[in-house]
Amino acid sequence: MKKFKLFLPMFVLMLVLAACGDQGNHDGHSEDESHGEHGEDMGGSMEALEVKLDGPEEVKQGDSVTFKAMVTQGEEHVADADEVMFEIWKEGAKDESKMIEASNEGGGMYSIETTFDEEGTFFVQSHVTARSMHTMPKQQVTVTKSE
Repeated sequence: MKKFKLFLPMFVLMLVLAACGDQGNHDGHSEDESHGEHGEDMGGSMEALEVKLDGPEEVKQGDSVTFKAMVTQGEEHVADADEVMFEIWKEGAKDESKMIEASNEGGGMYSIETTFDEEGTFFVQSHVTARSMHTMPKQQVTVTKSE
């Protein structure tokens, strides 16, 4: 009888865990139907989001410059990013950074135009959120005195 009292709770626990562990598709659709009309995966690709940050490495103080971010996932250009921001700060002063929202140029290209009012070493970091992923490539920029 003592063995039975130990066995019964263990058996019930195993049944509960087995029921909780069943993570099958219960929405009435087969797994093959989780793709869109043209076969694309509606859940998103498992490929990493990639951002190629492009901008000058050296600029003159007061000159207008453009920084661009080309956003891709695999071979596809990501033209529907949720958010693309550029953060700019002077070396040693990250807590005083400024955030600039990028313009969507189309075809996966996002850009900002800015000027640097003082000389020194600065960092430009893009913050890209798209398809449930986030990436933040960074670039160093040297600002020299205007002539």
